[in-house]
Amino acid sequence: MAKYITLQPRKISIEFRDRQTASVHGGQLAVTGLLEQFGLPERIAREPALDPRTHKGKGYTPLVYVTQLLHGFTSGGVSLADAERLNEDEPFKAFLGVAKLPDQTAVGEWLRALGEPGWQALRRINRDFTQ
Repeated sequence: MAKYITLQPRKISIEFRDRQTASVHGGQLAVTGLLEQFGLPERIAREPALDPRTHKGKGYTPLVYVTQLLHGFTSGGVSLADAERLNEDEPFKAFLGVAKLPDQTAVGEWLRALGEPGWQALRRINRDFTQ
């Protein structure tokens, strides 16, 4: 991964559509609002174990990975493949301000690289958010 990728939230306008043309992840706007109120970026910044990158100026930031996993799980996903499927939702990616989310291989590599302190931090954030 050659470039630095983080979330760049954008201002949005909401458009109501009929059920045949609506995105299946439309409810994620509410989840994004909850994540913002939860203080996700600040919580991730306080957990250096979530960033196993050796070159901090390259690759996806922990904020991208954690946001993708939390959105995947809150949309009924149960696997890394489900989190990768969020890439198919162009309005959702535009809302988050990313051109592409990590694929399941990249998410899996990031999870393996976390080690025990990173796993504990991720569990803590997930548990606190779901409560």
